[in-house]
Amino acid sequence: MVEPSIDAFFPTSKVVQDAFFLSIFPTLLHFFLRMIEASIPIVSWFYNAFYREEQKYFAFFIYF
Repeated sequence: MVEPSIDAFFPTSKVVQDAFFLSIFPTLLHFFLRMIEASIPIVSWFYNAFYREEQKYFAFFIYF
């Protein structure tokens, strides 16, 4: 069985291939950091609801 080659998808020089793949990493890093940043309010709402027993914030979270 023939192994699939990256040249079938990117028939360019190795330098261009490396530049393409290296350009993806900052985008993925930015995406994952934004996902973590977006989850901070949710985590803080759970913390307030269960550890500080401020149920009004948790009820607001459940409603929306």
